[in-house]
Amino acid sequence: MLKSEECKQIVERVYNIVDKNINIINLQGIVVASSNPKRIGTFHEGGRLAATSDVEVIITEQNKHLYKGCKEGINLPIKYKKKTIGIVGITGDPKEIKPYGLIVKELVELLIQENESRYNRELQDQAIVNFILELIKSPGVKDEETYERRAKFLNVGDLRNKIIAVGSINYLSKELQQSGEIKIQEAKSKLLEFVKSYYKDEKIIIFYLYDGSFIMILPYKDNLKEDIIELRQQIIKELKIDVSFVISEECKTYSDYGKNYSKLDRAVIINNSQENRKDIISVKNYSIELLMDSISYGYKEQYLENYDDFFSQSKNKLKQELIETVKVYFENNMNIGSTSEALFVHRNTIGYRINKIKEEFGIDITKAYECMKLYIAICLREQPMH
Repeated sequence: MLKSEECKQIVERVYNIVDKNINIINLQGIVVASSNPKRIGTFHEGGRLAATSDVEVIITEQNKHLYKGCKEGINLPIKYKKKTIGIVGITGDPKEIKPYGLIVKELVELLIQENESRYNRELQDQAIVNFILELIKSPGVKDEETYERRAKFLNVGDLRNKIIAVGSINYLSKELQQSGEIKIQEAKSKLLEFVKSYYKDEKIIIFYLYDGSFIMILPYKDNLKEDIIELRQQIIKELKIDVSFVISEECKTYSDYGKNYSKLDRAVIINNSQENRKDIISVKNYSIELLMDSISYGYKEQYLENYDDFFSQSKNKLKQELIETVKVYFENNMNIGSTSEALFVHRNTIGYRINKIKEEFGIDITKAYECMKLYIAICLREQPMH
């Protein structure tokens, strides 16, 4: 029950409050923590007697020779759930420290309860994390009822009709980067607390998957993407941390988690590997990218050879603009007006670029099939090669 590291922290906190030498002694009479480091690990006869008799033991100048390893002071049993788990000793003239005795005892007991509660919460949190990891990495759940019972036992409720979202930290502010590793880790912890507070009225699960990426289980709703857009803006504004999000398809049943997370994880890898990450991706609108990612390296190379001329000359600003125009033009149903609005340029500029592609490379992207083939080539080129 008495953990030496926790006892050390308790002694430090109590000593700072009462400014008296404090010892915490186990049931065998060994000092496990003390504000006087030399006493740690020594035998304390008064503490052992207080533990075995379950009563206060007072040691004075006159009787201290009867107690091995003891100085003047008071030794009081520490109770947890009505059971003695150790002894707290206060060094000094009993007449002077007597008024502090019960205060120190109660303070130590409160801190032990606090530590135990925190430890239990940590165990509970870890159990939830393990359950979610098992669920999302399972190829398929056959026994829905078992998972439902486990979810209720862990007090996370019914996990049906949820979505999985993965947030990835793109960068920290320069101020944070220069503040040192401790401050960076504190900022990352604060990020999770911020997200929890943002969803304070909803029951969510959130934890770090690995350094820089965290997973969230959120209730499904129609305006979910808009909600996450707002969350991202608040994170950037309040914490000075830029985060991108990838959102899964709806997990209507427990068996959906494995297959939905598999696509989600791949989408995260693709997005994080690109030079210009997208701020928010919905997997249900990312199927083409996922399909292209599944194509073998050799076939990608063969396909891209057809567009060597287009890409080899695409290093200057104009050619980069042409590539972006093709993408946005195709994604906007080959509508010049919508493309110009999306790129914030005049519609005549889009017309000029379309003609430039036809004249210089012989590709007429006003023809749907030609535009689609070039769009595929651009997407393949942006995919990580593996």
